[in-house]
Amino acid sequence: MNLNPYLVPGAATMAVLAIVYLIFVFWTRRPGRAQDLAERRKAEGNEA
Repeated sequence: MNLNPYLVPGAATMAVLAIVYLIFVFWTRRPGRAQDLAERRKAEGNEA
């Protein structure tokens, strides 16, 4: 199996981006995240 050397860095970049995106999605959708955001918005609203 002969891979095109120009294809490998692109595939590696896409893999890294996909992993980062998945981590981001799971991190932002974890339980309790919505509460944290709501409390933070309330705090910012009170300061303003």
